[in-house]
Amino acid sequence: MKFHLSKSCIGLLICLLSCKNKSAVIFEKSNKKSNGQIAQTIKADYKKHIYLKGIVNDSIEGNFVFDTGVCGFYLDSTFFNTMKTTDKVMNYRARGVGEGFQRIQVLNRKLGVRFDSLNYFQNFTPLMQLKKIGGRNIDGLIGYDAFKNNVVKIDYKKQYIQIIDPSDFNVPRHYQKIPLIIENHEIYLKMNIEISDSIAIAGNFLFDTGSQGALILTNDMVKKHDLKKRIIKKTAYYSSAFGVGGTSSGYDLISKSINISQFRIKNQIVSFSNDTTGALSGQHFLGIAGNKLFEKFDLIIDFPHKELYLKPSHRFHHGNKMSLLGFSYTDRTDITEGWIVTFLYKNSNAEKAGLKFNDIVISINGIGVKEISQNQLAKFSKSSRVVSLKIIRNGEIKTIEFRTCRIIT
Repeated sequence: MKFHLSKSCIGLLICLLSCKNKSAVIFEKSNKKSNGQIAQTIKADYKKHIYLKGIVNDSIEGNFVFDTGVCGFYLDSTFFNTMKTTDKVMNYRARGVGEGFQRIQVLNRKLGVRFDSLNYFQNFTPLMQLKKIGGRNIDGLIGYDAFKNNVVKIDYKKQYIQIIDPSDFNVPRHYQKIPLIIENHEIYLKMNIEISDSIAIAGNFLFDTGSQGALILTNDMVKKHDLKKRIIKKTAYYSSAFGVGGTSSGYDLISKSINISQFRIKNQIVSFSNDTTGALSGQHFLGIAGNKLFEKFDLIIDFPHKELYLKPSHRFHHGNKMSLLGFSYTDRTDITEGWIVTFLYKNSNAEKAGLKFNDIVISINGIGVKEISQNQLAKFSKSSRVVSLKIIRNGEIKTIEFRTCRIIT
């Protein structure tokens, strides 16, 4: 995820609240070894985001997204309220992915979070409505600053990360070393994207493990290469909760290839943004690369030496596993009866059948969303069939039926 904090007349304080926040990291070495090197293994739960179990102030456990697109750590405001503290907070506005902003609060006192033997402390902690974006399971974000002094291995298949002291790190065999650019607490990776035979875009992309997708191009790149006119096969989407900035829109398409050093990933879904404000409007990077791309590799980030090590994983040659539903949602079964619709493909069967933003889906084909299994959900989203959604809209229960089908061609 990409965040920008802003408040008039407080430019210096903004830096303190985000990437220049005074912080401390304490890493306690474990006796465990991985390939001959001392490493601390932290169990992860990979579900589009990489979730780590963390304990705030040695008292309250939460699920934190490992997010290289942010500095320090952020807390969900609802999660913070469970701490029952009377600490004073300051009010700010946050911009990020999306065209709007989110009003946030900032806790002005030292706070710590612990992941096994990794302890991180900071003096200012942003409190944001993260569950509104990422669903009921997200309690916070943990970013670059917590890991910048270490080497981090991410295993998407076995679902863990390893924290390795640089002095104990041995250069792994069979991995390709690729330079990273780290500036102002942001991480960039050079890539070349072949949109088609006649359109190629090369340059620096934000390395963002807080992003669910493979790759999304900024609106500046869209205008520079006239992509809206030049690309015929594309599918429009719009979202009410794409990031901190909320509303967003753009297009999905199937690219010819994404090239990272010697690695060539063919026929990958990529996106480009229509946003005229926010992180995706256009900055000093061409776009954002996320987990859908990185999960194709065994991945090691050597933060101190600004190096990335990649080795193709079991997913490298897997094709695109596209949902056929035509919509997506935020799971808010913690405060509602179901899933809140936050994303729709334009002209999808779901949209044509009348599904709208903020509809609350409470069942699919008679199965309540609170009880539905991942295998059952996969059947609905991965194969063409008629689905019947029971939804709540403005307090009334309605039924919407449509046939799922391939959205992006």
